[in-house]
Amino acid sequence: MSESGRGQPYTYDELVAAYAELGVERGRLVYLTSDIGKLFTFETPGKTAVLEAHYRALLDLIGPEGTLVIPTANLNLCNTDILFDPANTPSHNVGMLSEFIRRQPGVRRSMHPFESYAAVGSLAADIIDDASRHAFGPESPEGRMAERDALSVSIGLYPRFSCSTMHHVEHLMAVPYRYTKEYMHPVLRDGVRQVEPFYRMVRYADSDIERSFGQYVFEDFTACHTIRKADVGRGSIYAYSMGEFVKSAVSSFKRDPYIWCVRPPELRPWRV
Repeated sequence: MSESGRGQPYTYDELVAAYAELGVERGRLVYLTSDIGKLFTFETPGKTAVLEAHYRALLDLIGPEGTLVIPTANLNLCNTDILFDPANTPSHNVGMLSEFIRRQPGVRRSMHPFESYAAVGSLAADIIDDASRHAFGPESPEGRMAERDALSVSIGLYPRFSCSTMHHVEHLMAVPYRYTKEYMHPVLRDGVRQVEPFYRMVRYADSDIERSFGQYVFEDFTACHTIRKADVGRGSIYAYSMGEFVKSAVSSFKRDPYIWCVRPPELRPWRV
């Protein structure tokens, strides 16, 4: 889109062209994170119109052979006894587009009360079904997407501010500032309420960790790899290889286990 058109409402055709430019194509596995409000005004008024436009554009481009995955997390359920029903529990704080897609016909959702994902398409069952009880790591939806080199697409936010895959790499590299916590949480499985164990890596509360929001990890990644960018409306959409990112980030954390932090913490309760 030209600079002269940056303040104008964006059109459906411009949206399709932007996604195609970013590598969204027939048969592709796409992991989508979004803040569509950053793009501002769509040509057709109303929230439903813009949500439907993005969803239709993505599905039309990837076709029936492709797969679209979204985060449908519920961190608001941590340390509660609120039932998680994968079919009906609304996602929390992951964007209106993710929640819109979660409610569409044919979408399946993983069974994790805090870090669930939803998918539609040819690989939906492979990504979602019978996933790990751990939020991240091998056999989690993120792990399965990384193995298949999903295209990570971020609407409205530069990827380091929307990259949940960072936590997958932290899990793989067993970073010292996190530990595994077990939660016994009620879920609805096959129509029956059950209390089951689920796991997340959480930060030590008594450390002085200060997050860099992936600044240094992404500096390493972009030194050797490309993050594509397409301007849409008043914002941008970004895309990059999840497989390449995981390999690069693993190398970064291997070199410096505190690279996710602004600086190495002084308070280290994990040290003996």
